[in-house]
Amino acid sequence: MNKINLSLIKKHEGLASKSPDKIVLCNELDITNDINVYAYICAGGKRTIGWGCVNKKNENKDGTSIANCEILLGQRVKEFIDKINTLNIKFNDNEFNAVLSFVYNLGFSAFKQSTLLKRIKEYKQGKNNTEEVKKQWMRWVYASGKKLNGLEKRRQEECELFCTQIKKNAGIKTSDSKTDKIKVLVINFVKDLIKIIREQK
Repeated sequence: MNKINLSLIKKHEGLASKSPDKIVLCNELDITNDINVYAYICAGGKRTIGWGCVNKKNENKDGTSIANCEILLGQRVKEFIDKINTLNIKFNDNEFNAVLSFVYNLGFSAFKQSTLLKRIKEYKQGKNNTEEVKKQWMRWVYASGKKLNGLEKRRQEECELFCTQIKKNAGIKTSDSKTDKIKVLVINFVKDLIKIIREQK
């Protein structure tokens, strides 16, 4: 199981807090537990609240709390974690969190059908195609047909995270854990055998 880090998602999704005369976006450093959070229209044209969670028109008219935003975030992250795990790719923590941020932003369906995923699978199977992975990753910087600096920066940070401390040849997960169990049994057997030999000397 991968160790989940939500800092990248929180950094780029942001929150909307009401100032005296308008709703303004605030970054993570400005967040305190007593602020009220409001819905706003994101770059993709969707009504959003909290850290990138879709908000229906008649929901949270008077805003909501940071605590509720954390709950909404956790629910949405859990949904995407489950979907990423269906790919049966053995990601290390950095890789998983980079993909999680990407999918959280763009949706699982888009990722599943993308050339980027094909290149990632090739990489995890041992192909030396890091530059191709980066190239495909950086294609996803548009919203409503417009190239956005914020998305470009996010893709760069995701890609950098993915390529940090990558375990090459990690490969695709097997459908069961029989191989790992056999390895453990063999290792334990060898340890016991060595112990017996030493005691007989």
